This record gives sequence, C-alpha cells and structure tokens, in this order.
Amino acid sequence: MEDTRIPVASVHSGAALLSLAMSFRILTIIAFNKELRKTESLQLLASIFLMEFIEMAFAASADLRLLFNVEPNYVLDNILGSGTLCCWIGESVQKFVLAFNRLISVTGWNNRSLFESPWFHRTLLTLPWLFVFSLFFSCIFEFNSFVIVKDMNAWLYTERTVVRLVEEYCTLILSSLGLVFYIVICVFLVKKRESGASITEIRLLLAFFFDFFYVVMIVVSFQILPNFFEYSVTTIWIINISWQFQPFAGGIVLLIINKKMRQQFFRLPSTKSGVTTVIKKEVNRKTMDVPDFPIGIFHCVAASLSFTMSLRMLPTIVLAKDLRKQETFQLFASIFSRECLKMSFALSEDDRLVMGYPSPSLVDNV
Repeated sequence: MEDTRIPVASVHSGAALLSLAMSFRILTIIAFNKELRKTESLQLLASIFLMEFIEMAFAASADLRLLFNVEPNYVLDNILGSGTLCCWIGESVQKFVLAFNRLISVTGWNNRSLFESPWFHRTLLTLPWLFVFSLFFSCIFEFNSFVIVKDMNAWLYTERTVVRLVEEYCTLILSSLGLVFYIVICVFLVKKRESGASITEIRLLLAFFFDFFYVVMIVVSFQILPNFFEYSVTTIWIINISWQFQPFAGGIVLLIINKKMRQQFFRLPSTKSGVTTVIKKEVNRKTMDVPDFPIGIFHCVAASLSFTMSLRMLPTIVLAKDLRKQETFQLFASIFSRECLKMSFALSEDDRLVMGYPSPSLVDNV
C-alpha cells in the first residue's frame, strides 16, 4: 500500500482540513453574532461544530502523520484515535440533543415548566461534553483500537473493545432516533401549518435533517454493512473520506439553505462592534470588497496541501539514490524546492489575511 499512501493520505487530510475550516467558520459566525448566539438551537449547533472542530483537528493530525510517513507512536496514536472517536460519539449525542430540542420547540412542549427552565437547556449543553471527557480519559488508559492502519492507509478498528461497542450502539441508536424526531417534526408542520413555524425554522430543520441522514449513512456503512458484505480497500477509503468530509458537507448545506448564515459566512466578524465588517483592498488600482476570513481559510488549506506535497516529494527524490542520479528527477527536485519556498511565502501571507493584517503580497515577488 506504499504506492497509494501519499495520494490517499493527501485526500484524507484535505477532507479533514476542509471540515476543520468549515467548523471553525460556522462557530465564529454564531459566536460573534449577538442575535444568533442567543438562540438556543444555534447554541447547540455551535457546540456541535466545536466538537467537530476538535474531532477534525485530531483526525487531520493523524492523517498528516500518515502523509509524512512518521513512525507509529503507541501513546500519540492512541491519543489521536481516542480524541477522534470520543468527539465522534459526543457529536452524535449532541446532535440527538439538538433534535430533541427542535421537537419540543416545534410541538410547543417547551412551554412546560421543566423544558422552559434555563437549567434544562444548560444541562443539554453540558452533558454531551461531560460524556466526551469521561470517555476520552477512559480511552487514554485503555487502548481504544481505533487508529490509522498503515497497511491499509485507513482509519480502522484493530479489535473489539468496550469503546467500540459504545460507539457502535450509541451512534446508531441516537442517530436513528434523531432522524425519527425530524420526521415527526416534518409531519407535525405539514399537518398543522398554523403552528407558526417560520421559513427560517423550516430551512434549519431541513439542514439538520440532511446532517442526521448523512451521519446515519456513515454509521450504517461503517458498522452494519461489513457484517453482510466484504469491503474492498477502495470502499474503505471512500467511507473514511465521507466521514471526514461530513462537517464540511453539513456546513455547505446549512449555508445553501440559510440566507443569513450565508451572508455572515463571507464577512469578517468584528469583535468591537455588533456588526460585521468588510475590508477593502486595492487590486489593479480598483477597490473591491474582499471576504477575507473564509477566502483566507481556503487559501491556507490549499497552500498547506501544496507545501506538504512539495516538502514530501523533495526528500523522496533526494534520499533515493537511484532517483537523484537521473537528470529528470533532478529537475523535478529543483521544481519542488521552488514550489516549497513559494508556498511557504503564500502560506505566511494567507495567515496574515485570515488574521486581518493588511500587508503587500510577497508571493508576487517569488
């Protein structure tokens, strides 16, 4: 599998980094908007994206270790696998809580004394995180068996453990129940159109429904179908990519359906005032509105992937005696060294763009 390691790990790490950027951006949209962060359902949604952000940070770290062919480390691999797995389980719990919140809100049950209590909402926000932390620390002291298997270039369970059983039943049951909740909500809204649900509420429900359906498909393909079908290596790669791409896909659907969220996405939040700002930059002696933050994030991801690939290909040629003697590969090594240098400048400038520091581009001089 060594010949497929670099392309497979590149796609896996790219999917994880895209999901990482999307989760972070949606989180900042809700956190910096006073109107949005006061909404209970969006507070739960922000908690989900925060958990997905942490999950993808662990997953991307492990994927990059595979890409760079770093020697396995039992302790570090266990921490990365534990963090990824526990956040995935906690994410399923939090999404179930969000589905329950939407059910009692749309049906009017939240008017009851128990459900309208602020302590009830705080409990819904806190319990999934307590569950994740307790599960994570239990995984640290007991190998969770969910790691990247280098022979397969994929995330797999190496053995059946207690944590695997928790993930298998918890994600499947809660995701299925959450999907049923959203179906009940849709039926309720159709039968009682006078329920007063706004168009925004309905669109958010559609986005949540899609996200739950996506998660259920991943859980079924990862946990159920292998009991009846024998997967090829390519199928395992596709399932892995689909799992790491899930936060990005959920964010895209949310942006497509929700106009307010979409407008906020392409603007840089300002912490000094309650409104968003757009930085004007001069391009070819003309001024234009540049959505710095999200564009900068995607530029950073693209530059990081290119820098990683160039940095990996260069030592591959230099350290291989039969390759570095060939003129063609010597030229390739020269090209990759220049690409590595260029992407380092580009990544530095993209970081400044994300942070909001105005500066002339250094890339034009490379």
